[in-house]
Amino acid sequence: METKLDSYHLPVTGRNILRFAFPTIVMTVFNTFYTMVDGLFVSNLIGMEALSAINLTAPAICKLFRITEPAAKGVGIGSAAHAIGTARALEIGPVEGAMSSLSIAVAGILTALLCPLAVNLLP
Repeated sequence: METKLDSYHLPVTGRNILRFAFPTIVMTVFNTFYTMVDGLFVSNLIGMEALSAINLTAPAICKLFRITEPAAKGVGIGSAAHAIGTARALEIGPVEGAMSSLSIAVAGILTALLCPLAVNLLP
């Protein structure tokens, strides 16, 4: 009988960690830029009430798409909804709140590191 290794049983090496972490890092960077631009457009064109309404619909969106893992909910809410969403994530549960806070911190660090690079690319 042949045993097949899946991603959970691979040895922990730098290459394997990077192979699984790199897509998440890239997605977080693009999601951070998208969220900043989207927040500016919504808050300036429609108003702060609309921005708050977008952030408070996170539990309904999680139910609609059947997202049940607390860590996934927290990271999604934190990276998309920032502070208002993190407050809502804390109401949902402690894991959701912790992961939401962590995703805000990571997004902030990545934004602070990548914005100077992006400014140098502008004409």
